[in-house]
Formats: sequence, structure tokens, C-alpha cells
Amino acid sequence: MHAYEEGGQQKPGYNDLGIEIRYLAYPRAGIPSPSADKLISTWCAKDKQDAMTKLKSDQSVPSATCDNPVAAQFQLGGQLGINGTPALFLPDGKVMPGYLPPEDLAKTLGI
Repeated sequence: MHAYEEGGQQKPGYNDLGIEIRYLAYPRAGIPSPSADKLISTWCAKDKQDAMTKLKSDQSVPSATCDNPVAAQFQLGGQLGINGTPALFLPDGKVMPGYLPPEDLAKTLGI
């Protein structure tokens, strides 16, 4: 979310450019699935941010369960027509499938 290095250059991250990212839990493999189990374990972790960082780095997180929104958010994604990740919902309601680097997303948003 913050500055990162690419090709030897320091680049601004989303947060550095004033872009707020909010996540919906959307396990592409559906529910139940190993992907859903990982998201649930992340949601239920004592340190959610650390668990999410580990998942993004292909590290494992301890299995955990609790009351969580994963199934409801997956269902909402389906109702909104999402069938892959990432999918970005822009403030004007447009949906953009796929990844956009921070500077490209800033341009799209007119920042």
C-alpha cells in the first residue's frame, strides 16, 4: 500500500497517492475451498494485518475460525458480477477488472 521499489526506483504506493483500498473477502475458488479457509483464518487471526501480509507473501497462517463475513462477502461479489480478482469498484460505480499499479490508478481516478 505504501512506497515500493521497482527497477531500482522508489515508487509511491496507493496510500502515498491518497488512494484508500478496502477489501472484500472473495475466495475465487468459492466456499468451501482452501482459499476460503485461508481468508477465514486471516479474518479470525489475532493480528489480521500480519496474517494478510503473510498470505500475500505465500506464507501460511494458523488455521482459525470465528464468526466472519467471508461467505456473505463472496455472495455479494457474485451478485455484483465479480468472477475474478482483483476487481476494483471506483467511486463513480465503474468496475475495473485486473490490477492497476498505483500511479495508473491515480490517473484513472483523476488524482
